[in-house]
Amino acid sequence: MKVSYLRMKREEAGLTQRELAQMLGVDFSVISRIELYKAKLSRKNALKLCELLNIDYEDYLRAITNKEFYTVRYEKVD
Repeated sequence: MKVSYLRMKREEAGLTQRELAQMLGVDFSVISRIELYKAKLSRKNALKLCELLNIDYEDYLRAITNKEFYTVRYEKVD
């Protein structure tokens, strides 16, 4: 499955789209659009997102500029 860098980092942080949206003060649908690189955040919210996801701002900029996606494999857990 292909997922964006931002979705991958959100999931690593253990956050849902709704939780992250609430922390940023935006509608949860905005998070989905951001993760698909179809929307952008203000610099202030982008910096806050980076803090919440524990990523560097430069990594965020690189990801949105290059529209980075990764292939991940989900495994069934019991």
